[in-house]
Amino acid sequence: VGGDTEHSTAYSKFGTSSIKFDGTGDYLTVPYNVVNTVTMPTGNAARTVDFWFRPTVAAGDYVFSTGVGSGANTLFSLSQYLGNYYFQGYGAGDMGTGFAVTINTWAHVAIVKDASTVYVFINGDLKASGAKTLNTTGTILSIGCYSGGSFPSNFAPLHYQDEFRVSNIARWTSNFTPPTAPYGETTNATGNYTSSTETASATVSKMGIVVLYKNADGTTTLDTDLVAQVSADGGANYVSAPLTAGGTFSA
Repeated sequence: VGGDTEHSTAYSKFGTSSIKFDGTGDYLTVPYNVVNTVTMPTGNAARTVDFWFRPTVAAGDYVFSTGVGSGANTLFSLSQYLGNYYFQGYGAGDMGTGFAVTINTWAHVAIVKDASTVYVFINGDLKASGAKTLNTTGTILSIGCYSGGSFPSNFAPLHYQDEFRVSNIARWTSNFTPPTAPYGETTNATGNYTSSTETASATVSKMGIVVLYKNADGTTTLDTDLVAQVSADGGANYVSAPLTAGGTFSA
């Protein structure tokens, strides 16, 4: 922890607090030797950095950074400049022409590395993508400042962050709905639903059911967590219909 970085109850995306960076020396770091293979997006390894961000001014500098910035593709970062966000893969230039910053509003930011492609998302909308082979091995992850040779420096102005997460998978490669709950929190759907009566057009001996469901967290077990039953006598008696997974239709 650098400066007087602290939890603040002034703003939060989830829960009662978020991390406050006051822009005058505040930052957080994760040493390379603690999280090496997870944090450092080296080569074509899959990585996702995502978090909620609430700026108070539309100005620079680094919101997060990993890498040294002294050679080709050695910086993996998100920064602000003149009211826009920029993703940087040093040596290959910025990605895109900047994405507008909305002050005093929470925004979900996701930088995804999938094979040779980097994707930049703001609030689930794909803003830019492009090929970048990164080399940030052995460097710290800095949140709120620059991680390069002049570390710590280039502090982002007063802002708040919540739910900062680094994953060793590519979570998204196309538009998505940002998380609506804290990471790791499971939202369960419970209860029963009875459909309207279906009348067959001819005499039948079999019928089928197609069930579409969203498995947002964890694993739903068919015939245990999700059960389908049919009745041929108006609901007086029901028989369970075994369910078989038919495939994934959406990410």
